[in-house]
Amino acid sequence: MGVAIYSFEGVGMVLPLESEMKDKDKFGKVLALTMAFISLMYEIVERRFWGGTYCLWLRWLLVFFVSLVALSVPNFADFLSLVGSGVCCALGLVLPPLFHFLVFKDEMGWKGWSLDVGIGVLGIVLGVSGTWYALLEIFFANA
Repeated sequence: MGVAIYSFEGVGMVLPLESEMKDKDKFGKVLALTMAFISLMYEIVERRFWGGTYCLWLRWLLVFFVSLVALSVPNFADFLSLVGSGVCCALGLVLPPLFHFLVFKDEMGWKGWSLDVGIGVLGIVLGVSGTWYALLEIFFANA
């Protein structure tokens, strides 16, 4: 659950990252390089340059590279789950309804209020439970 939320929350970070960059003119280049790498990872480039067919050696190279990265970071999935549950639940499910409630509380009826509270409570429950289980996996999985 934490890994899935981490993945979805990453999409919403593009504009805040651009606004926080010191040199905003370089953001397009950085974003283009990042998207090119991600496209390569999803094998869009493979189908484009090999006539719509799969290139076996490129797949093996990508799998090897990603495996090296995963092997070099112990418990990477558990770490990703911890970050997704602890941080991304707050960023994606708790803070937006909280801010919406604080800004529009005088204009909302009970339906809007309960929707904001429900989403926020769901985010807190998912964040706490995901963080708890990720910490259990990190500290007690090998014990």
